[in-house]
Amino acid sequence: MTISMSKKYQTRDGRAVRLISDKGPIDYPFVGVITYSNGTEAVFNWTASGSMADREDRTDLIEVVPDVVIFNNIYPDETGQTDYGDLVEANDGASVRRIAILRTTIRNGGKSHTDVTVEVLPVDYQEPTP
Repeated sequence: MTISMSKKYQTRDGRAVRLISDKGPIDYPFVGVITYSNGTEAVFNWTASGSMADREDRTDLIEVVPDVVIFNNIYPDETGQTDYGDLVEANDGASVRRIAILRTTIRNGGKSHTDVTVEVLPVDYQEPTP
């Protein structure tokens, strides 16, 4: 993995990281801030591959891959469903024949079968309002 200022990272143990520069020392050019659970922050340096040391370390950088959520309208005896990026689009594209909605969530780039969840939602499902 090569670190990029345009991507989002966290530490191997899950703490938030904010990269602030790629102009640090030659062996550890990436400079960033780790935020601890109590809100305090500390500055760290990483190699171009995101390592903190010459062995695996809890402060190594791991890319944060955003979740992908896909909605599908399900109809009786019909194939070739359309993928929708959100529930509003799925509802707008639905006909009265819809019998359910599928919500598929892919986490961590779908690297493992445990990173994919599929939920069957009722026809009249609405996202809870915050």
